Amino acid sequence: MVREVKLIKDIQAQQRGWTVKVVVIEKAMPQVSKSSPNKYQRLILADEEGNKIQATIYGGDIHIFRDTLIIGKNYYISNAWVKEIGAQYQIVQNNLQWTINGRTIVEEVTGDSEIIVPAVYSFVLFSRLHTYIDSLSHVDVIGIAIEIKPKKEIITNDGLEIVQEMTLMNDNMDTVMLTMWNQFVNNECTQILNIMNRKPIIIGCRLKVSSYNGISLSTKSSSSFVIEPEIPQAAALSIWIGFETKSLSTLPSIEDIITIKMIDNQLNTRRSFWINGHIKVTNLIQPFWYLSCEKCTKATGYEFEQRFNCLYCRHDQVKAMPRCLVIVDLINESSSLNATLFGNQAEKFLGCTAYELMNKSDGDSVKDIEKIATLSSSHKLLIQVKASKHEYRDITRWKYTILSVCDTISKEINTLTQTDTSNDAEVSQVLEIIEEQSGKSLGITELREQMSNEDKVLADLVSKPTARNNATKKLKLMISKSADFMLF
Repeated sequence: MVREVKLIKDIQAQQRGWTVKVVVIEKAMPQVSKSSPNKYQRLILADEEGNKIQATIYGGDIHIFRDTLIIGKNYYISNAWVKEIGAQYQIVQNNLQWTINGRTIVEEVTGDSEIIVPAVYSFVLFSRLHTYIDSLSHVDVIGIAIEIKPKKEIITNDGLEIVQEMTLMNDNMDTVMLTMWNQFVNNECTQILNIMNRKPIIIGCRLKVSSYNGISLSTKSSSSFVIEPEIPQAAALSIWIGFETKSLSTLPSIEDIITIKMIDNQLNTRRSFWINGHIKVTNLIQPFWYLSCEKCTKATGYEFEQRFNCLYCRHDQVKAMPRCLVIVDLINESSSLNATLFGNQAEKFLGCTAYELMNKSDGDSVKDIEKIATLSSSHKLLIQVKASKHEYRDITRWKYTILSVCDTISKEINTLTQTDTSNDAEVSQVLEIIEEQSGKSLGITELREQMSNEDKVLADLVSKPTARNNATKKLKLMISKSADFMLF
């Protein structure tokens, strides 16, 4: 006998003898009713056209459906009790609700009969949350849970309540604080906390946006969560997390991220900072590479692949090899500062190796460099910088090295990952090259007086005519082939 399957919109109040094929898109944790001691569990179901219906299971029937009606799975549901729902309890665009009990027929759909999950979520971007601040509207969001704070008790007009704060992050490295209240602390927060080691993806439905601490989210009684959902948006986030696992494992808490303007006031107590901002290349004729000891990466005056005994690391017969560097501006809404990228991190940022830079510096165009600069500055990044103090003639100068950068997966520019930390002296070396080649310094002799012993080798390097020519050539960087760009 052929099963006659209807759509959700075809079912009327009090109607019997019907079957609808649905997918479960929400299944809230059981909770106690405010008006009675009875428990209830709310579900949101959708059909193949995207029509939605609110369903509720009460009391002892909750246990019956504990291991069925799973989020993301498809079911044939027959003869649930259909009735109208009061406007104050309505959470989807449907004035009817189903009551599912032990007499309701629920059969899982298998094989080719499964329906594709419709586009049932309307996620609001983190960057658009401000348009919902303190309004009656609610939002659905998707993000990665990267931090959960300890729960705490607070006194409100309703008495003693339990709250717990969670930090969500999207694939642009934007973060937002989500405050969970009462039953969500005991249920969803506990479940999420148990799997925090794998950075779970969370869908939050019907959340309130407030101006608390800038912009934040909080739960309402009608809120619901899907933990580690199986939808395309979550799959994309999972891929992104796979690329960013190393960076995510060392991400700061939201309180540790400061503005560039705040750095000056904290230099007396710390040297490492996390900021949100853009990296921009403004000096397009800087030397994007230098020759260094292959062991310790200190600059040297020897020629490419020439063997020598390094005075710094004391290794004998090491080779002089090219190493990449980029002087950049870090920019956010508050201010800007100069910083330096070194080694593998700089290569990934530019999209080519130091060896390629050394050999291609004669052949590429300034337009290519400008294109790299444009691409690099278009992404908002989570950046860790280290400050180093340099003093000369009672003048203190702070120089900054980029330790790690977390970026989104992009088709245009490489993802940066955390790499080895450079010696602080390299910052001084590089800046002096820039100053010397641009005519801003006093010359090699006076420049020596301002440099540490480690920097003198580099001064020797830039004083050589052949090396100086190489250092001052306009470096034209890649993009000649799309293969020059790789996703990491």
